Amino acid sequence: MSAFKQGLELPKAVIERNEEYRQRRRKQMIFFFATTAVTLVSSRLAYRGVQTRRYVPGLFNANHVPPPFSFHRDAISAIAYSSVLATSSFAMAIAGVSWTWDVSTVKEFTYKLKTKLGGDEKEKELSEAKLDEESLSLQDAINSFLNGEGFEEEEATKLADSK
Repeated sequence: MSAFKQGLELPKAVIERNEEYRQRRRKQMIFFFATTAVTLVSSRLAYRGVQTRRYVPGLFNANHVPPPFSFHRDAISAIAYSSVLATSSFAMAIAGVSWTWDVSTVKEFTYKLKTKLGGDEKEKELSEAKLDEESLSLQDAINSFLNGEGFEEEEATKLADSK
């Protein structure tokens, strides 16, 4: 039985968290359906654009005479249709993955992808691996460079030498 049927009240924090989760999922769902609608409309427009350029001769028309057309207009329309169709399809795929995996940010996406592909275990193995002496000295040099250590001594010796 649910907590509501038993007469128990849930803590306020749980209710707020559940409401945030429901709003987040609703937003992801709406974004997915919107991008799906844009993809369907753009694919229909592209299909209609291709069908209008097809030449179908009439019963007594000569079928060996090509119809008049413009290379420039055809190229522009092809680029426009393909760009809109590719962009909307990519947006629909991203929205679908975000909704399915419950992902809202790029950081969440990279974390989920890394865990699904097993990258977090490989990263742990690499971080725990032993380094040889040359690699340790190189790592220490890079860390001291990034921390700004050793610059004061080098600059002081250069100033002393120049005077």
